[in-house]
Amino acid sequence: MGGSDSNRRVKPFEPPQKGGNTPVAHRAILQGCTMFLREFFVFSLFLHAKNYLISRSVLHILFPMKTQVKDSGLQFHPRKREILICDFKGNIVPEIVKKRPVVVLRDSLPYRSDLAIVVPLSSTPPKYDVPYCVLLSQNYLSQDDKPMYAKCDLACSVSLKRLDRIKVGVRKYVCPRMNEDDFANVVRGVRWAFGFGT
Repeated sequence: MGGSDSNRRVKPFEPPQKGGNTPVAHRAILQGCTMFLREFFVFSLFLHAKNYLISRSVLHILFPMKTQVKDSGLQFHPRKREILICDFKGNIVPEIVKKRPVVVLRDSLPYRSDLAIVVPLSSTPPKYDVPYCVLLSQNYLSQDDKPMYAKCDLACSVSLKRLDRIKVGVRKYVCPRMNEDDFANVVRGVRWAFGFGT
């Protein structure tokens, strides 16, 4: 008996081979979990990438949102009579919905330095002769004789993020000022449009 026990060989342990003792269902579950974790990890990296603008653009395509205004804009409050460019994106027709020149109606309000009161300007003549569309003495954006009108009925408060100086060349910006006579006529047009007399 002792001799037979000493000659007995113990079979070494062998891990189950792929496709062996592991059930097919278990393998499918493991593969599914692995794929899910891998995709979740990649998506997390994508969302936290340094170039977040790419992620935001893709998300806006997948989940459309209301048009956003650019994050830049004036870093200072403009003075009254200054003429700037205003981005009116996000408004609803018949409001102005594009970039338009505007004149600043007054200096900064107390505790509201992030807003500016402006009156849009246009080279399109009004359909009717009304007091709230004021013809200016000159075109402040061009050297030609094309007329310019102040649309006083569309005076409004806008964020400084909507405003920018007028670009005239490579890294060249200007901020012309309306003369006092034209500005006085614009103020009268705004008063008429808002029902405060002439």
